Amino acid sequence: MALLQIKNLKFRARHGHLDFERVIGNNFEVDLLFETDITSAAESDDLDNALDYSLAAAIVEDVINSEPVLLIETLITKIGDQLIGSFPQVAMLEVSLRKLTPPMETGCDYVELTERWEP
Repeated sequence: MALLQIKNLKFRARHGHLDFERVIGNNFEVDLLFETDITSAAESDDLDNALDYSLAAAIVEDVINSEPVLLIETLITKIGDQLIGSFPQVAMLEVSLRKLTPPMETGCDYVELTERWEP
């Protein structure tokens, strides 16, 4: 098994608990970590036998740009469920979701939530 990572996908989206977050939006970043068997792809040198990371990024973008949700817990679950359903060859998926400059009295760079799927 090999680990395929996609780091720091960047999006602007309208998710959040506060009304203004769903109006003006916020910046989000997503990291993906896939555990997958690369034997067939390596032997064939054929994209059809590989995990298509462009497709994975497009799936995340579709979810991020869909109907706004209140919680990052909801958003990360939607992302992971969609990816696991799209890539049956994946033995493990880890998604990290960062919400940049969250609206908090105490300033911080971001909040990050990580979830793992092992189908």
